[in-house]
Amino acid sequence: MQHYLQTLAVALLLTGPALAQNTNQTPYQTKTFATNGLTTVRVETSGGSIAVEGDHAGEAKVEVYVQPNNQNGSQTLSQAELDERLSSYVITVETQGNTLVATARRKDNRNIMNWRNGVSIAFRVYVPRRMTTDLRTSGGSISLSHLASSQKFEISGGSLNMIDLDGNTQGRTSGGSINLNNCRPMVDVETSGGSVEAEMVSVGKFVRLSASSGSVRVRMPLDKGLDLDLRGNRVNVPQPLSGFSGSIEKDRVWGQLNGGGIPVVLSASSGSVSMN
Repeated sequence: MQHYLQTLAVALLLTGPALAQNTNQTPYQTKTFATNGLTTVRVETSGGSIAVEGDHAGEAKVEVYVQPNNQNGSQTLSQAELDERLSSYVITVETQGNTLVATARRKDNRNIMNWRNGVSIAFRVYVPRRMTTDLRTSGGSISLSHLASSQKFEISGGSLNMIDLDGNTQGRTSGGSINLNNCRPMVDVETSGGSVEAEMVSVGKFVRLSASSGSVRVRMPLDKGLDLDLRGNRVNVPQPLSGFSGSIEKDRVWGQLNGGGIPVVLSASSGSVSMN
């Protein structure tokens, strides 16, 4: 099952909770790098979140956060205990050519340790706005903000949170919600578990939002000509829908608004669809 959100030439503002970042936690490690010649950020971790924040002039900075895998992360470890757990991992923070690299991997994936005896390793990266990203995590969320280049990311389980991205953005998560704020000009993201809630400040060539196991909620300007195709277990639209000609049923709204024009397709296989 897949949820997908695709927009082309559309400025999107999606409301929703921002990625929770524990800013009160002290970084386990911090490194800084000159940004001359750097064009790309590559980050990979298993069991932790990734945040990349642009609009930082001067040096690039990478912060590494480590938490024990335990209930609610509440267990306190001594430095010796933390170092012992980290001895099973390889943490790399360095530059490789024009790429800033931050990765965390287990030394031997065949030696599956007890989950509760492991750690969650998260990265927070501060870079100039122009950077491209390539991000992967198998057990956390990804947050991107204030970047003006192509962004690519993949999550095995977690949410996607994006703010002020100016470039082609492509991302996948196998389980989590999608939250965007002012992303342009093209966004192509998918999730196999979660809802999509969007507030659009303008509409371009088309809008398409689909959820296979969640709801779709959209707020958008209704002053342009739109071809509406809305489907779900229940479809909610303003009543009356001024300037609309077509069919309004419990589970389907189909027709033209203000004479028609821009295709707007909203669908939910097992949830509701709400517009404005």
